[in-house]
Amino acid sequence: MKIFIPFFIFFIIASYPVIAQNNNKKTPTLKESVDELKESTKAIGNLFKKKDKKVAEKQTTADSVIKTSAIPLETEGSSTVTVNVADTILPVTVKELIIAECIKNYKADKPKLTKAEDATYMNLEFDFGQGVRNSAYFSKLKKENIFGDLNNDGKEDAVVKVYTNTGGNSDYLDLYIFLQLENSWKLVLVKASSDDDIKGCTIGQFVPTHVQSGLLIGESSCFLESDPRCCPSLYYKTTLKLSNNKLVFIKKEKIVKKN
Repeated sequence: MKIFIPFFIFFIIASYPVIAQNNNKKTPTLKESVDELKESTKAIGNLFKKKDKKVAEKQTTADSVIKTSAIPLETEGSSTVTVNVADTILPVTVKELIIAECIKNYKADKPKLTKAEDATYMNLEFDFGQGVRNSAYFSKLKKENIFGDLNNDGKEDAVVKVYTNTGGNSDYLDLYIFLQLENSWKLVLVKASSDDDIKGCTIGQFVPTHVQSGLLIGESSCFLESDPRCCPSLYYKTTLKLSNNKLVFIKKEKIVKKN
């Protein structure tokens, strides 16, 4: 106890200058307090910005990996084949040209446009007001559209199926014909699938299925006058050729379908 008392007195004496200095410290003004608060807030904000930037960079990297990653496809009687994701979807230029053409079709009416897009489909909704709406949509997957050399230049061309709904129960099909150029794509024709000069009958429509030897092959579903509008009774394998950027009817062969 006798040892502790002198030690305590020494501690008080040694601490006095520090305590006095703290007591004499100038009280900050209101402006200085506000400025200090602003600096603190700015520092915290910069911290979150850096964090968000890192997250964004991480997400961008992840997106790049997804877009360029490869998909293994099993083929019958052979080993696994690796296909790049970019080879399974429409070229971006083709997608943008379709969107531009759809917008141009309604430009005079100045509708409100709403775009909706996911990994497989693109949908455009045009709102004309007073409850009147049209929508156009198409698949971005190459397997849902037609690819092949249509003009015998050794490059893969495209026929994209674009559907339009005007509010009823039926969708109208238009064929967007693209030629692949050296470093780009060109939209050369938009053709309604129900046009008489390509389907080979009066009432019905032509739906393309593939390109063979430079010819566009598909199936025409045709109606007799007595057929209900839900159920065509005539089917044809129809062959068309792209000539001078127009689809020309070549021939049709009747298909017998079993009920």
